[in-house]
Amino acid sequence: MRTHAWCRTAGRVREWNVVVTVDGPHYAEVKRALRDIGRVGKTEFYNVLVLRVDDPRAALEQLRAWRAETPEAGERVAHFIPLTHVFNFHSAEAFEAGALAAAQELAPTLADKAFHVRGHRRGFRHRVSARDEEAFVGNAVLEALAEAGTPGRIRFDDPDAVVAVEVVGQRAGLSVWTREDIHRYPELGLDRRVEPLEEGTGAEAGPERRGDGPPRQRRHPHPRGPRAVFRP
Repeated sequence: MRTHAWCRTAGRVREWNVVVTVDGPHYAEVKRALRDIGRVGKTEFYNVLVLRVDDPRAALEQLRAWRAETPEAGERVAHFIPLTHVFNFHSAEAFEAGALAAAQELAPTLADKAFHVRGHRRGFRHRVSARDEEAFVGNAVLEALAEAGTPGRIRFDDPDAVVAVEVVGQRAGLSVWTREDIHRYPELGLDRRVEPLEEGTGAEAGPERRGDGPPRQRRHPHPRGPRAVFRP
């Protein structure tokens, strides 16, 4: 009997809600350190770990404390992404249904804000479109905000918030991180171009991507666009 990818994790951490990418040859060290933060599971993907934590923000603070105690730790954890809305899927249609439901629940936190979606994908190659999933989630949020009368805007440079989308095998998750979060927690690694919020600036700062009609999220203009951001 075939075992789904999301089940093949050490310690049976099937209901994970954090994805960690290890940078360089520090996998074993990072794995040991993360045991103080939550239940750690291996994955079939190179240098990718998953965790189950009770409080995502508290987990970030614990990681931040480890970084303070071990300065070189910042070079060992490339990404540490807690996820507030997670779901399993076994088809492209199931992924889109889960992502749509999560995007609609997250939309109120993005009311009247400029944002964009950044994601990473491992697995489910050729079955979920790597090119279009960021746009799918971004447009789902925009439509929910428009229906609520609190329209959002897609902005890739200096957004108010970034929506993270993480896919590992056949489990996925989403979460929203504000400009302040991204600067407080560099281990999120979501968008290096988000500038700190200065007094007198806000959603009006920076260029927005608009066209005729409602704004839409299209392919990310970063050189590593959705095909690479959602890496198979």
